[in-house]
Amino acid sequence: VQKIFVVPDTISPIWQIGSLPQNGQLYYLQQFPQISLIASDSLGFINTSSFNFKLITNVAEQNITENIESRFERTAIDNGSAVLFSYTHGSEAPEGSYSFAAKVSDLANNHATPNPFSGQFFIDRTSPTIEFNIQSGL
Repeated sequence: VQKIFVVPDTISPIWQIGSLPQNGQLYYLQQFPQISLIASDSLGFINTSSFNFKLITNVAEQNITENIESRFERTAIDNGSAVLFSYTHGSEAPEGSYSFAAKVSDLANNHATPNPFSGQFFIDRTSPTIEFNIQSGL
């Protein structure tokens, strides 16, 4: 009988910088951005079925939470040790604030860090109004 020693995978995958702002960054946009996120694992493979993307929309003082991971394309990189998750919003999005949280794990169920990968952006197409009050004699 030959013994095969197996070392458990305890190394978490990581989120690489994508096309979305991370926590602490604010983006003001005129249209919904193309979303591109890459998760990579140095020791194993990304479990694409574990991908979750929650979008929280605050428009006209209404909060709407959607899980939109089924709308993302998944492209394997380096034979599956990294995966590109990408999404293009098909129509014009209303003005307001948008928050997101993405999660994914590897085949050993280690969650990608940061967990969740989250951030916020604003869609604002309203031009600013500048008013002047000119008084005589100044």
